[in-house]
Amino acid sequence: MASLLTLSDDYYHNRISFSEYREKRKEFIDLIDKDLNGVVVPANNKQGDKLNDESLMNKALSFLKLDKVKETN
Repeated sequence: MASLLTLSDDYYHNRISFSEYREKRKEFIDLIDKDLNGVVVPANNKQGDKLNDESLMNKALSFLKLDKVKETN
């Protein structure tokens, strides 16, 4: 967590570029997610990101459909 705060401070004071900040921030957040939630994030690739976005959209739509069914019963 301290590393994430240091990274934010470095970016705020223009010690690192925006792209470097985003890359490092993603690494830290993935590590936090792995340690706290046991979630392992797959390797970063554009096709995988697109599939993950579609999967998230499908999950959200599925949730809304289930919620709608509960309302009608």
